[in-house]
Amino acid sequence: MFRRVATAVLCIAEALAAASAADDLRAIRSLELDPQRCYRVRDAFLEREDLKLYFTDGHLIFAKPLRERTFAALFLATSPSDVGELLLIPPTPAERQSAARHLGETILNEKFRNAMLFFTDDTEEALLAAIRKAPSHRLDPAEGARIAPRWSSVLRNLIDSSAPRILLDLRAERGLAAGFFAAAVRGSARGRFDVVVNPDSPEQVAAGRFAWADNRPYYETWCRFEARSYRSGAKTAAPPPARLENYRIETRLAADLNMEVNLGADLVLAAPPARALGFDLSDRLEVTAMRIEGAPVEFLQSRQSGAGARRGDGNSLVVVQLPAGLAADRAHRIEFEYRGTVVTDAGAGVYSVGNRDNWYPRAGLGKTTYELAFRYPARLDLVATGTRFEHEVRGGERLARFRSGQPIRMAGFNLGDYAAASREVEGFRIEVRATKTVESRLQPVKRPVMLPRLPAGRRRGAGRSESPILLVPPPPAANPADGIERVADESAAAFAYFLRRFGKPALPVTVVSPAPGDFGQGLPGLVYASTLSYFRRGDRLLQPLPHETQRFYADLLRPHEIAHQWWGSLVHVERDKDIWLMEALATYSSLLWLEERRGAPERNAALAEFRRNLLRKADGETLESAGPIVLGRRLRSPQLPDAYRTIVYEKGAWILHMLRGILGDDAFFGLLRRLCAAHEAGPTTTETFRALAAAFVPAGHHDPDLRDFFDQWVYGTGIPRLEVEWKQTARGGSHLFRARVRQSGVPEYFPLRVPVEVHTLPGRSLVKTVLAGDGEDEAGFSVALRNPASRVVLDPEAWLLAEVR
Repeated sequence: MFRRVATAVLCIAEALAAASAADDLRAIRSLELDPQRCYRVRDAFLEREDLKLYFTDGHLIFAKPLRERTFAALFLATSPSDVGELLLIPPTPAERQSAARHLGETILNEKFRNAMLFFTDDTEEALLAAIRKAPSHRLDPAEGARIAPRWSSVLRNLIDSSAPRILLDLRAERGLAAGFFAAAVRGSARGRFDVVVNPDSPEQVAAGRFAWADNRPYYETWCRFEARSYRSGAKTAAPPPARLENYRIETRLAADLNMEVNLGADLVLAAPPARALGFDLSDRLEVTAMRIEGAPVEFLQSRQSGAGARRGDGNSLVVVQLPAGLAADRAHRIEFEYRGTVVTDAGAGVYSVGNRDNWYPRAGLGKTTYELAFRYPARLDLVATGTRFEHEVRGGERLARFRSGQPIRMAGFNLGDYAAASREVEGFRIEVRATKTVESRLQPVKRPVMLPRLPAGRRRGAGRSESPILLVPPPPAANPADGIERVADESAAAFAYFLRRFGKPALPVTVVSPAPGDFGQGLPGLVYASTLSYFRRGDRLLQPLPHETQRFYADLLRPHEIAHQWWGSLVHVERDKDIWLMEALATYSSLLWLEERRGAPERNAALAEFRRNLLRKADGETLESAGPIVLGRRLRSPQLPDAYRTIVYEKGAWILHMLRGILGDDAFFGLLRRLCAAHEAGPTTTETFRALAAAFVPAGHHDPDLRDFFDQWVYGTGIPRLEVEWKQTARGGSHLFRARVRQSGVPEYFPLRVPVEVHTLPGRSLVKTVLAGDGEDEAGFSVALRNPASRVVLDPEAWLLAEVR
């Protein structure tokens, strides 16, 4: 047996050496089903982590081997009574709620008549073992000869999205334990859908499908969770097969903004070293050469097509074959040469940098150092992550060099025809850039005006009665550069406030720079802020917008992105289910700064707008009910395009506001400083944040470990409705006051401490707190008052995300 395995491994190694990656990719995309490996099966069972597949009756046919390995198989119901069945039970309430939202039930249980399987794990061996164990099975090459021609074309269509991963696993030789499994299922009730088990993902099991809305495809994820063996601790996530460290990136931007890049980095391989690696890179960029230790290496860039392209994430996969003999756990120099265009012209001399997350190849989300060099047209200014330590002009070209100085998670750049200002804040520098005009979409346009009709005797042309039209010249375009000193003052003040509250940020220099569009983004040392955020409330460019939208751009967007110097650049997360923490912390930081500048009423007005957005109805349900906040980006869909932003950012801010109400200001800000101080311990998760926050809960609180709080607000959905009933009875020289608080619209057990303010004489009041939703129908209190109550207010200081009636 050992000799056969060794011989097979040797054959694969020799075949890989002889074939190019392009040859292998073409072979994978040309796979055919093998008539000689077709089985009639009955009651065969395959289990892949939480996924259970029952091949009750039908035919199972394998694809032809490639390099002595099989990567695909088909189950097909060939007679009316044949059927297969799939069962997938999400293990958490949040994932069951997600499944129920999409499927109408909390589990995925579907009968099917065909399923195409793709795999690089031990599925072939498991299927063969299941076939042998089945009570009735036989080889059926005659039926295979009928099935193979028709279904091989289906195989080739469906394998396209999995082909790059199959190629990588084939050439990496990482072993079957690192392989993946995917099934494209044609369900009886739900049509075509996918299930995937991928050990390289932090949430290994996923199910979903492509759907259409507004004539556009999108991917609908029904559930995604950590696999059973990982939840139990039987398996632990393997480290990435490689990491890139100490980047040196030299970029030249030509006059047409086409980009040519030479990138060098230290490649460190995990043990045992893989024979091939894959790197994500923008599909707008083309790799032209790669070298390791100075020697050219074989690579293949596979742009996404089929499923990957329809997701629209803009990545291509660059697969590089590693030379033999590279040792693990030591640095090897790797170099990339690539070119393309990620900078586009937004009009009126304003530029937009796209692909900000994948303009250079990365391996994982670890921190490392960066040194960036840019050559670009002398008429433009360029800013980038890190401290600029060299700047010169040669002919019509500028050269600028930047150095991070310490490990960070990612790097970026921005460029344009800028005005500049800077401020010093306690040893840190805040730089601001502003464009000298606004992008085309914000430019004023000529307005047609109908002039009064001329008297009849002065009209031109007999019988013509139309009024002439005059195109009135537009007012001058708004100039963001006019307000740059104010923007610099505001940005520095927000930075100084965060510095006092949170501690030191990721880098000593932070640059605030403009971005066309409605968005913002914060990278280490570099903020992209919407052009609209350079104007004040009431300015001509913002004046047509609603008051709440003006507040967002003028007062919240830039502070939010500046706060990402702590939340995302310093403290970071790795899983999509935890991304709410970074966005909620940045959003609430901007509200803290609003509170500092304009007072608590302005903060409360913003929170009230957030609550209205969450309670807005969509398809008869509130937007908040789209799903728990831990679903992350999965909350966004064509039916609910605002659900992700509203829940992750705005409900997230409410969660932190309520947490502040529980802890008190001193403990809450102590929690945030502790969170920043602990950033070197690794990525933050929702559960590590809960445990850290629980350490600051005051003694005697009904929920000391915050499990109820997180179950209600983080892992669940629902906004309670609160009502108060009260009465008072005169008794001697006092008044006996009784109040009852009712809570509805949420589960029966939804404990909530509700402040009740009782007003008596003008300017006099008292506050009592009752615990509602702890399983009792109502919560109340009674108190003797010297003066009669005039009114009662629930949650007077707006600490609760609730509808108060």
